[in-house]
Amino acid sequence: MPLSEQTRSELRALRHGVELPADYLQFMVRWIAFNRAYNEMRFDEEETYRVMGIGDDLQVHWKDITGEARQLVSLECIGADRVPNHSLLRPNRWVKSATVFLRNRLYIKPGYPHCANDPSFCRANKVAICRPVEVEPWERSEMAALLRLVYQIRCNLFHGEGHLALPDVQTNHDLKLVATSIKILNTVFDWLS
Repeated sequence: MPLSEQTRSELRALRHGVELPADYLQFMVRWIAFNRAYNEMRFDEEETYRVMGIGDDLQVHWKDITGEARQLVSLECIGADRVPNHSLLRPNRWVKSATVFLRNRLYIKPGYPHCANDPSFCRANKVAICRPVEVEPWERSEMAALLRLVYQIRCNLFHGEGHLALPDVQTNHDLKLVATSIKILNTVFDWLS
C-alpha cells in the first residue's frame, strides 16, 4: 500500500500500544458534552454555525475569558486544510479570519512580520502556508470566533493526522492547543450550567 514511511512507523508503534496524552482524553470528553449542549440549544443546519451561535449567545462573558483567548491566538495559526506535498495544515479562510479578528481585538501584534521575528510564535514553514490564505471581515462576536477555533482544534484532533506514537514538533504544538481549549470549554461549561 502507498503509505509514507512515517505513517508506517506510526502504525507499527501503535500495534504495541500507546498512552494517549491525558489532555487529549479530557478534551474529547468535554467536546462530547459540549456537542450535546449546542445541539440542544441551537438549531442551525450546520454544526459550525451551532458552535458559533453558542459563542454569540455567550458574548456577554467575553471579558471573563480573554486570558484563555489570548493564550490560544498567541500560538501559530490553526490548520484546517491539507496542503499538497506538505505535512502541515493551513488555515481555511474562516479559521484565519477568526484568528486575525481575535488577535486584533486582544491587541496582539498582528501579521506575519511578528511571526518571522519570533519562532516560538510561528514556524517559518507554517507562515509560508498561512500567509496566502485570504482574510475576510469577521462579522460575528469574539466568543463565536473563539469557539470556531476550538471547533477546528476538535476537527483536527478527531479527523486529523496527528502523531500519537511518534511525537514531534507539531504534536507538542497540538498539546498546547488542546490544553488551552480544555480551559476554554471548562469556562463555557460554567456559564452553560
